Amino acid sequence: METNNSLPFGFEKLKTEKPYIKISKLLDGEHKFRIVQRPIAGWIDWKDNKPYRYRPDSKPMAPFDPEKKIKSFWALHVWDYEQEGLYIMDITQIGIIKALENYALNEDWGDLTSFDFKIKKEGSGMDTEYTVIPVPHKPMSDKIEKAVKDTKIRLEALYDGKDPWTDLDVNLSTGEINPNIISDKQCAQLDSLLLELNDDKMEEFICKRAAVSSIYDIPVEKFSGVINYIHTCLTKKKAKELENGSPAVA
Repeated sequence: METNNSLPFGFEKLKTEKPYIKISKLLDGEHKFRIVQRPIAGWIDWKDNKPYRYRPDSKPMAPFDPEKKIKSFWALHVWDYEQEGLYIMDITQIGIIKALENYALNEDWGDLTSFDFKIKKEGSGMDTEYTVIPVPHKPMSDKIEKAVKDTKIRLEALYDGKDPWTDLDVNLSTGEINPNIISDKQCAQLDSLLLELNDDKMEEFICKRAAVSSIYDIPVEKFSGVINYIHTCLTKKKAKELENGSPAVA
């Protein structure tokens, strides 16, 4: 077959490889990244070298292979400063997950998209150690913001074993992804209200009424109704606490 000299070297490889970053494949040393959108988390199991990911509230009763444990995972959409591009970073290392969680909950750091971080890798095999090092806050560069704007991706597709770059649920009239699913900001609002309500059964009740498996899958048209209902429950809760002479603790 005659070679087409107008094509770039290695273009065939781009058709089969997706931009994923595997922590275990990182070289020793420090690697700098920037999270560009809210991560997703859940459980991951493997069968025939294929990952099966589940939402946080849908952990399987048992793994496919009894000798291997189901692991927790985070999937991050990140800018890799070394490779100067956007990648999906799949994390199952509990130390890295815990470190990122702690920074997100720390008022001095907060929003994981507001600062860069480095992962320092040392050792190999069972002796491998990872350290997460935050970098002082700074705005995303124009270059990263443009890349994010130009890159359509839906991390939630990973839960269904689909391609996050192609399974976008794109609204053809607006070009927006997932037009019928609530935004990250709305998810955060739900989280805040449910935490304030502190009712273990409320999330399950909402999912049942909305016919979804997770509160983050609530359709946009049902969101305001859900928010109003939670606010009503909060008002009743505080009134009852005051009536009983106890402080209305949020």
